[in-house]
Amino acid sequence: MGRIDLFVAPEEYDQVRALGASWDQRSKCWYIDSATPEARFAGWLPDAAAQGLADTDCLIESPEAFVARAHTDCCRCGCDIEVVCLYCRSGAVAGERLESFRVQCVWAVDAELRRQLRRWPGYRMEASAGMFLNHCPQCGAAQDEADLHEEPGQPFHDLCGELPRGVELEPLQGRICLGGDYCMEV
Repeated sequence: MGRIDLFVAPEEYDQVRALGASWDQRSKCWYIDSATPEARFAGWLPDAAAQGLADTDCLIESPEAFVARAHTDCCRCGCDIEVVCLYCRSGAVAGERLESFRVQCVWAVDAELRRQLRRWPGYRMEASAGMFLNHCPQCGAAQDEADLHEEPGQPFHDLCGELPRGVELEPLQGRICLGGDYCMEV
């Protein structure tokens, strides 16, 4: 019997527990076994990536990708939190070769990238938004992608030249495959 990991916001833990999900303390995630009827867990099921991405979902591939890490204040409680985004030094978007781009509004990841992203449990699928978002470990609030990427001075605004102060890159292993919006700074 296999296992299906669920993507559950902290404020929904009691709800999935009541429905019969199990907690894995080691990987810090909720799961059901594959024999459990999935319909009642539809809002927390992994996206298509965990079961294999469709070609139309896997628009972005990179053999040289990183998790960019930075700190910012939570949009709800104001606590200092770590946030992450995906950065690619090289890769392709829908077959077009690109250099130095970041990815935001990630809606699908392949199984290997999903496995590697478990190191950052605050970055997870937000079922209501249909994409991966950073979450505050204190209050559970999802952080708005626009607040992290779009304006100068935000943590991930410009990763292409010299890294902004306070941003660190951690390499991802192998070729990653995902769906999301990419951005190249000029």
